[in-house]
Amino acid sequence: MADKAEMHRELELAWSDLTAVVESVSEEDREKSGVVESWTLKDLLGHLAFWSGRAAETLRCVCAGRLDDVPFGEGDNWTDEWNEREYNVRKDRPFMEVRTEFLRNYKEANACLDETPEEKLNLKLRGEEVAVYFAGDTSGHYREHAAQIREWLRELETSEA
Repeated sequence: MADKAEMHRELELAWSDLTAVVESVSEEDREKSGVVESWTLKDLLGHLAFWSGRAAETLRCVCAGRLDDVPFGEGDNWTDEWNEREYNVRKDRPFMEVRTEFLRNYKEANACLDETPEEKLNLKLRGEEVAVYFAGDTSGHYREHAAQIREWLRELETSEA
């Protein structure tokens, strides 16, 4: 069973950790590739902005009783396809524009969590609780990529030393 207060705590902790590591990246390093595969920090922030926005949209659909409208792709590779699509949407945008979207979509996801009744978080969606999808698109995702940024920064330090 989802515990909304615990979800908020996890979201805040993961967000604080992620933003701390993002802010530790120098302006010079922001456009260097390799954070995740060939992505730059900007590309990763765009990726996280998209998935945070999707988390907010999922909760809006669930609260409105429109479970069938929650966006999902088709086939085995839909997340990879969506990631590629969203990378292409943002690849030529300036860093600060993508960063602004990243911050805005986090706030939107957090606000949607505030507005979602706990019982709605426990509804089943494609065999999983809504809370599992929300955490996967937000706090779990933030933790995964914060660790990757840290590893990338360590690699940069050793390659530049």
